Amino acid sequence: MRSQLATLEEVVRKQTLASKHNRSFGIRTTSSKQARVLAIASGKGGVGKSTLAVNLAAILATFKQTLRVLLIDTDWGMANAHIYLNEKPRFNAGAVFAGEKSLLDIVHRTRYGFDLIAGGNSLVDVASLTVEQQKWFAQELSYLEQNTAYDFIVVDCGAGASEKIQQFLTAADESIIVTQIEPAAITDAYSLIKSFTAKLPRQSEEVLGSNIVSNQVKSSSPHISLIVNRSLELTASLSAGKKLIAASKKHLDQNIDLLGVVQDETTLRKTAMQGGVYCLVEPYSYMAISLRKIAITLIEWGRVGREQEGNSLLSQLNSQLKNDTSLLNLRGKGIGQFFKRIFMANDTKSS
Repeated sequence: MRSQLATLEEVVRKQTLASKHNRSFGIRTTSSKQARVLAIASGKGGVGKSTLAVNLAAILATFKQTLRVLLIDTDWGMANAHIYLNEKPRFNAGAVFAGEKSLLDIVHRTRYGFDLIAGGNSLVDVASLTVEQQKWFAQELSYLEQNTAYDFIVVDCGAGASEKIQQFLTAADESIIVTQIEPAAITDAYSLIKSFTAKLPRQSEEVLGSNIVSNQVKSSSPHISLIVNRSLELTASLSAGKKLIAASKKHLDQNIDLLGVVQDETTLRKTAMQGGVYCLVEPYSYMAISLRKIAITLIEWGRVGREQEGNSLLSQLNSQLKNDTSLLNLRGKGIGQFFKRIFMANDTKSS
């Protein structure tokens, strides 16, 4: 299994190395593509979502020659990604909301090879920020996106089905739902899927029979996938995941992919207490192998997705932002606009 995994990683490395040959560290070149946004959420707390997000970011960053990764902790007020990493960023998002620092100032380079924007533990939820604070942060994100060269931006959302979390999931390229096999976790995951997919465009609501309309609907919706986390028994976890996917198709008319099953590790808690990324400390553990497979799948999905997408949003920004406050046309279009549309939606609702 490990030799096969190494072969897959080498294939991915060779496929993308050429496109990054002339890239300077931290500087976006004219030929580089927009970052792919992965929004990771869960229906309830306690399913290991943040631990998974941290480890996935670290795994993606192990493709050193090819990938640059940014992890954004958006659970503002209850942020803990920096704690899992045992990192002490000098600044967090609060400094940006206060207008004291630019976003580039607070990007923290971790010892694990990826960057972090820490949420901070004393921030209120973004929904209660002023419109000026929201727009300032969105402008900072746009500047960051245009002047850096990230390949993946992992957004660690909070738990639950709040309006803000639904907006993150709606605007991302990949909406990844994390759950466990327990009935309560499965039920809450289904509720989250039901809530945010209700905001997505439906082909039945458009002019039927038009291939153009059909393609527009598909391209404006995020790709949804499921991870069954902390698995103790593979067969049972696969069964639970497939049942949730079948229910989503039958009752919600949503196609969801089973991205993977991540097995639990008895030594995970010990590593967390010591402050470290488990998959790097134990690179041949079942958890690490599972997340490497998931990372390779996400890289492949991103490659295929980019081949199907058109121009970047940066070239369309002026016209689109003047006339459209929808959250649904951001797939593959960059982290700055991802957040800008979310904040604009809040502004529209408050006016």
